Amino acid sequence: MKRTVLLAVLALSAGGCATHTAKSGPSVADTIAAAQQAVDSAHQAHVDLWLKTAAYVKEAKQLQAAGKSEEAMKLAQKALDEVHMAEQQAQADASAGPSYLP
Repeated sequence: MKRTVLLAVLALSAGGCATHTAKSGPSVADTIAAAQQAVDSAHQAHVDLWLKTAAYVKEAKQLQAAGKSEEAMKLAQKALDEVHMAEQQAQADASAGPSYLP
């Protein structure tokens, strides 16, 4: 069940990013929204996120409001990357076991 939910979250977040393939790339607001959605989806799927992932989204929103779009984009992208890595880590942990067993 968890694996199915994780795969669905990963597919939705990857699909959401793939729809914004303009020359200039996704906007800062779109990237922040995607990061917030990914964090919320990970929480619903009971994926343990890394320590500062949610804080990066919050700080990105503050930077965007202050007009620092480039820095906000970097933090939002960093949050997205961390959510994806946390999902991969959760999948790997679900199938972990002793290596000496066949």
